[in-house]
Amino acid sequence: MVDLLGELVICIVTLCFGLLISFQMAHIYHVRKITRIARRCIDSGTIAPVLVELEKVHQMGYVKDVDIDEPMKE
Repeated sequence: MVDLLGELVICIVTLCFGLLISFQMAHIYHVRKITRIARRCIDSGTIAPVLVELEKVHQMGYVKDVDIDEPMKE
């Protein structure tokens, strides 16, 4: 019974560490991507790289159409 309980605890701890590592890797990926976009904005002196990335995200369907003239709903 102790062996089964020990193996269960090891499985849970391993799963938690795996989730933590995957979140860290995703965070590093997105920070690097944002850093590249910011560097391109500084080099070009415009916000065009940000607008290009927003257009890519919009085309992939991750962002819904937003009407900027419509007042915000609370």
